[in-house]
Amino acid sequence: MKSRKTTTAKQTSTSPVRPTGRASFAAASASTPSPTSARVASSLHARSALDDDSLKDSFSALQGRSNCSDEALEEYKRFLSLKVGALDWYAGLLSPTPEVDAVWHAHILHTMDYMETCAVLGVPDEVRIIHHNPEGGHDERARCSRLRKAEKMYQEVFGKNPSVEEDKEEEEEEKEEEESDESDDSGGRSKTPTKSSKGGVGKVTPPPGDECITIRFKDNEGMGMNFVVRKTTRMEVIFNAYARTRGVDVSSLRFRLDEERIDTNETSNSLELDDGEEIEVMLEQTGC
Repeated sequence: MKSRKTTTAKQTSTSPVRPTGRASFAAASASTPSPTSARVASSLHARSALDDDSLKDSFSALQGRSNCSDEALEEYKRFLSLKVGALDWYAGLLSPTPEVDAVWHAHILHTMDYMETCAVLGVPDEVRIIHHNPEGGHDERARCSRLRKAEKMYQEVFGKNPSVEEDKEEEEEEKEEEESDESDDSGGRSKTPTKSSKGGVGKVTPPPGDECITIRFKDNEGMGMNFVVRKTTRMEVIFNAYARTRGVDVSSLRFRLDEERIDTNETSNSLELDDGEEIEVMLEQTGC
């Protein structure tokens, strides 16, 4: 009777291996995100998991340490949920806003609390935690791209812009109204948008009888955006409007004219801006 030879197939592990070293963040981010529907479902499930009773004391302590508002804490929870939905374990796909980043830093410093939160979120054992890259802010172009991806995914999952940004917008609008009441000018900021040559949309301020000029903002990625403004409007108001239109925090931006940073108390008159003058916009090299 012939003996039958048997062979055993080599088992190949399909479990992801946690990268090590500086190249880990870039290597891990190369994976393709899950489809939109799966991302949304996973993100919402993760956000629900953060309401677990076992995390209440931890988040309460975090809020005390970081001195953040209820809205900022909620946005941080949502950001972690987006990370789970995008499978962004190694800081390669999504970046937080400055407010959320501050809360994230405070959480990471209490490693046991942070690890427990990641475990509740369902972070894989081989990954352990949602990692943070302290060098992520060095590449402005890459971080700007991650911020935009995070904003887009936030809208997909939660159906609106972050509440922190909405609150800031309301505060700025109230501030602008107060400033308008104190001045002799009767015109306010119009909601009519104007498109730049590259499709950027800005707020227009064309009150009748008031002298206006067009200011062009151009970021480090070459994206342009035009704003028609009164020559007496302070740059702080214009910068805040630009940041809201872009969906970013104004504190993360630098505005420069002829390579010099612009003071927020300046106006188009004091800067002697010509119609169509270009202002350079750069993202601050901070954050994750």
